[in-house]
Amino acid sequence: MAQQENQPARSLTEHFKHHDPARQGSAWDALWEDQFTPWDRGGPSWALHDLLKERADLFDPPNTDSGGGGRRKTALVPGCGRGHDVLLLSEFGYDVCGLEISPRALEEANRLTAEALREDPGAGARRGRVTFVSGDFFADDWLREAQAAGAVGDGGKFDLIFDYTFLCALHPSMRPRWAERMRDLLAPGDRGRLVCLEFPSRDPAETGPGPAWSLPPHGYVAHLSQPGAAVPTDENGAVPADYVPQQRSDGLERVVHLKPRRTHPAGAKDGDVQDRISVWKHRTSE
Repeated sequence: MAQQENQPARSLTEHFKHHDPARQGSAWDALWEDQFTPWDRGGPSWALHDLLKERADLFDPPNTDSGGGGRRKTALVPGCGRGHDVLLLSEFGYDVCGLEISPRALEEANRLTAEALREDPGAGARRGRVTFVSGDFFADDWLREAQAAGAVGDGGKFDLIFDYTFLCALHPSMRPRWAERMRDLLAPGDRGRLVCLEFPSRDPAETGPGPAWSLPPHGYVAHLSQPGAAVPTDENGAVPADYVPQQRSDGLERVVHLKPRRTHPAGAKDGDVQDRISVWKHRTSE
């Protein structure tokens, strides 16, 4: 995670070392309270913007008819932080739910959203609705709150889910639960799309302990192909490159995997983009 300017040297690894991986909410909130947020990129993910613009064939278009012709598509951004990508998706016409475990982060997200709407007062007609909720991704209280606010699609599912610096913030032991939860929250059939901006995608032996916890592309395949299953790892916590996961019928399948034209500076090295972006959907029966 890129170090922000004017912030003191500090180790996220050290900060989280004594916290239970499944109970880190207060630890993240403390960092927001201290205004130490080196993962914040200061703006939206251009890789997501370009994907939605240039590969519209991968997504059903959001319904932007505000005259009662139908509902808009819904999107979820877990670990949304200040809400940069929430605002981006709303500009594309999605009704977006930004989820954060830190209440302090949501104060920042609401402030940023209010500023964006003040600067572009005509955006309300074309934007999707923005809703922020606080809670644990793996619990259901935030989902009920989002449903009550009308921020969730039919059956408590989302048409699009965007993951960037969320999976990498979770301890590797939680990846099977992450994959299972993503599958359960994604709209069924051919409708739902999970978009992962994969960062950091290098071998864990190169990056060391997290957060951010590195996961190369084949690790995403290993977990999302068989959500909830235990996946073997080596001594560095990496999924072996030659591991062949079970392609389960209740798993997700990768629709596309590509190198984005542009991404955040933290995802590039010497001008070369290191990030990858993947799009997933429910596996269809053959």
